[in-house]
Amino acid sequence: MGNETMTLDLLRRRTGVDTRDVGYSRKIRRSVAAFALAVTLAPLAAQAQPTTGRFEFPSLFDTPEDRTGSSEQTRQAAYAPATQTARSGSVLSASDEDTYRQIFRAQERGSWSEADRLLSRLQDRSLMGYVLSQRYLHPATRASYEELRDWLTQYRDLPQAESIRKLAEQRVKGVKGNKGRALSLPTPTWDGLTGSGGAGDVHAESSGLEGSYSSSGDKARAAKLWQRFHQEIRSGSTYNALRLVQAASPGQDMARLDLDRMRSYLAYVLFIEGNDGQALELARQAVNSSGDGVGQGLWAGGLALWRQGNLDEARQWFERLAQAPRTSPWLTAAGAYWAARAALRDHRPDQMGSYLRLAADHPRTFYGLLARRALGLSSRIQWEASALSTSETAALQRANEGRRALALAQVGKTAEAEQELRGLYRSASGDQRDAILRMADLSGMSGLALYLSAIRSRSAGGEAVADAVAGAIANARYPVPTWSPQDGWRLDRALIFAFVRQESAFDPSAQSGAGARGLMQVMPATADLIARKTGSDLGRKDLMSPERNLALGQRYLEHLLTSGDVEGNLFYAAAAYNAGPGNLKKWKDVLATRSGNPQAANDPLLFIESIPMRETRAYVEQVMANMWLYYDRLGQHAPSLDSVAAGDWPRYVPQDNVGMAAAPSGSAVTR
Repeated sequence: MGNETMTLDLLRRRTGVDTRDVGYSRKIRRSVAAFALAVTLAPLAAQAQPTTGRFEFPSLFDTPEDRTGSSEQTRQAAYAPATQTARSGSVLSASDEDTYRQIFRAQERGSWSEADRLLSRLQDRSLMGYVLSQRYLHPATRASYEELRDWLTQYRDLPQAESIRKLAEQRVKGVKGNKGRALSLPTPTWDGLTGSGGAGDVHAESSGLEGSYSSSGDKARAAKLWQRFHQEIRSGSTYNALRLVQAASPGQDMARLDLDRMRSYLAYVLFIEGNDGQALELARQAVNSSGDGVGQGLWAGGLALWRQGNLDEARQWFERLAQAPRTSPWLTAAGAYWAARAALRDHRPDQMGSYLRLAADHPRTFYGLLARRALGLSSRIQWEASALSTSETAALQRANEGRRALALAQVGKTAEAEQELRGLYRSASGDQRDAILRMADLSGMSGLALYLSAIRSRSAGGEAVADAVAGAIANARYPVPTWSPQDGWRLDRALIFAFVRQESAFDPSAQSGAGARGLMQVMPATADLIARKTGSDLGRKDLMSPERNLALGQRYLEHLLTSGDVEGNLFYAAAAYNAGPGNLKKWKDVLATRSGNPQAANDPLLFIESIPMRETRAYVEQVMANMWLYYDRLGQHAPSLDSVAAGDWPRYVPQDNVGMAAAPSGSAVTR
């Protein structure tokens, strides 16, 4: 019996639905087969999981050669350089490229005479500003005021100009009669983009008032009530928040829409706390008053109805959410996917297809990707594979910044090249901006690539961009950096990049208010923990180093994956990375008993939507979507996507042919 026939037979026994009797096409039969497990067989799948003994991590410590189907050729293919070079954009001759590389290396060592000798070989001197700034800013040299002033006169448009000027001011500070000399120094003109990020929020809604107010005084009073309400929620005072909502009068204390948005928000909080009845009551009030304008109310009410077992009404609420005009793509896809789940569990599989297709229209969202897998569709992302074209290179070379960026990238000065592109972007023409976006992705400038993709997507106003740049924007949204962990890859690149994208948006200098640092936002205490457990020299030192930070974050994620509370479960791992292992353990214990519905504890998707912390709920979905899309970009399979679409918990199954399997004996993190 084939897999599809077996699935449909099992579906028929558990739900009473027989797709053979209603004339389904083969495509719909496949959709039903895939999706049936996601909504009807989760308890059965959970029962089939081992309940005793230590979790055996798949191929965790074997060698690459031991894995089925692995070979030297496939290992090299899987770990080819993370990004393509922009070689077609080369502007320096091979001789000058080699000479510049030697000069920069010599000056790093402080070998000035060797660098001077090499300078005489250069034909193209477009990077002399960088050669001299490296020398003048080197701790082993003391550049004169005249040298610094001359540099500023000629190179004040370079990113280092501000540092050079400050150094020149120090040279004349305290010298009588030299104040005028400092004031006469040329002013730096570099004005580059300084932003980063663009990963986005999952179920993000407006954080301010949206209703209409007749006066500024009315709006100010409503804003005060809005702020007080959210303060009560943040402090865990659900009862006080409820009293505020119940006492408020629409049109008098607050616009009706904003009051209904507060009711909707509180309804979700009550759902999270296991109070489905009161959650549904508040959601009904909000939806009856403001209709589809309160997507959060439709979402909270639908989930409460689902957990109560009222599948038909839950499906109706989810359907309204999916069709509501003002909801985010993430919430639209969520509503549509859960409507499909409710339809199938309520013995209405004929309604599944339309819901899944609606969710599938949002291919970068968590539920959109699940829907596309259930329908047997690809990700629909157009990944761009080509290097810089001749026309793109020419567009960049029209500007001094662009030409220097190409030359710097050619000699391995990627960070400096990125600064040049940031400096060019504000004044760049349309074709130059397209070329900057492509070069940022191809050259491993992942933070800039992600930032520019967000800018470009917003400027498109929601409309489809030209086919010529659609693939470039897709690549830039999910950049593949050239960094690698200091101690080598131990987990899949797709998994690590998924966390980095969400944690820091590929900004190596990112630092949170709580003290988390670097690409994977590692806390100093976590770094010390990993150092102790691995016996390595990894620790809190230099957490801003991309290579060290990736190594620490990877080791910590490996530690979580092999811990007793996670055991390879990617939902659990993401939740623990964001909120801590202690919170994960607490949530698992609470959610397993809260609703009194035995299926709730075995429903992976309901687990996510029931996580008490909003940030963590969004984080898990975003990281999983990131990971699935990175597997897609890297041309790899995503077993965890199959698992979630089949109603199972997602387990980590390595797809790269290198990693911690090759780690020295005894170096792995243990519990």
